[in-house]
Amino acid sequence: MTSGRWSRYARRHLQAGGIRIAYEAWSSHVPTLSYLLQFRPPPARLLSIGCGLGLVDLLLAGHGYEVTSIDDDEEVLESARALAQRFGAGLRFEAADAFHLDRYHDGFDIAFSAGLVEHWNGRRTVELLAEHARCAPLVQVEVPTRHTFHAVSVREVAEDMHVFTPREFAARVREAGLQVEKLYPTGGVPTRTRQVLESLLPPFLFRRLQRLAGYSMGIGCIARRLPG
Repeated sequence: MTSGRWSRYARRHLQAGGIRIAYEAWSSHVPTLSYLLQFRPPPARLLSIGCGLGLVDLLLAGHGYEVTSIDDDEEVLESARALAQRFGAGLRFEAADAFHLDRYHDGFDIAFSAGLVEHWNGRRTVELLAEHARCAPLVQVEVPTRHTFHAVSVREVAEDMHVFTPREFAARVREAGLQVEKLYPTGGVPTRTRQVLESLLPPFLFRRLQRLAGYSMGIGCIARRLPG
């Protein structure tokens, strides 16, 4: 990925205020936590791959997960450490390349990433997901849909971003040798149309629409590593 892009992105977000950006991240990742608690409750060791500012990691650590957060940008890691200290969270931060995680193989219960996988496509996506699975038997990954472009802040890091449909992403996960356990939507599309649909449809039908049509800001997947 482009050198310096993520450190600039991190600085801009921190300038907006730690509490504000934490609230926004945690609000949009309620399903992330909910499904993780369902499929692998704490105590559990979680590897956050491509952690960025570690905002979701703070949420997971606060609910009892033992989190190791890795990224390949040292400046971003420094910002993440400072933010974790501000919130009094005991996260461990390390520099690592997401495609070469040998020292983490089979060392965790969960491999997690959000905002990482979409910056590659095709076979590279599959390779990255497979590397997640070498680190832990349970993988939780979140990627954007085309609706994520409603978020203005995304545009500055979107130059190489591949957006997914639920079906396409599930296919990539299976190609990586994983068994899909759950697909779920993340983040409501910030439009009047979404508000109307959500008010008119029963909750289970609206969630079905989100899941099948990708009518959300992102798609989450929980998958298991197949034996052998």
